[in-house]
Amino acid sequence: MLIGLIAKSEAVKRAAYMLLALGSISAVVEMNTGEGVEEIMENLSGVSETFIERHDEAAETFSILSYFPGGISLLGLWASFTKKKVCTPYGLCDTHNG
Repeated sequence: MLIGLIAKSEAVKRAAYMLLALGSISAVVEMNTGEGVEEIMENLSGVSETFIERHDEAAETFSILSYFPGGISLLGLWASFTKKKVCTPYGLCDTHNG
C-alpha cells in the first residue's frame, strides 16, 4: 500500500486493498472452521488443553484485528473504482483519479 501511495499507482493500491480484504475474509473462514478442528484435537492423546485454549484465544484476537483493515480496504477499493474521495482514519485524504 505504501508503494502505491508514494508512486500514486492505482493498480498497486487496488492490489493492496484486495490482499487486505482477502486476508480478512480468510480470517472469517478460519474462525468458522477452527471449532471443528479443536474438537478433533481435544480427542487426540498428547495434546494439551492449555495449548489449544491459548491458540484459540490468539486466533480470536488476530481475527478481530484483521476485520478492521479488511473493512477499510473494501471501502478504499470501492472508492478507487467509483472515483470517490476517501479520508482514512489517520486524516489522509486521497482523490482517486484512476
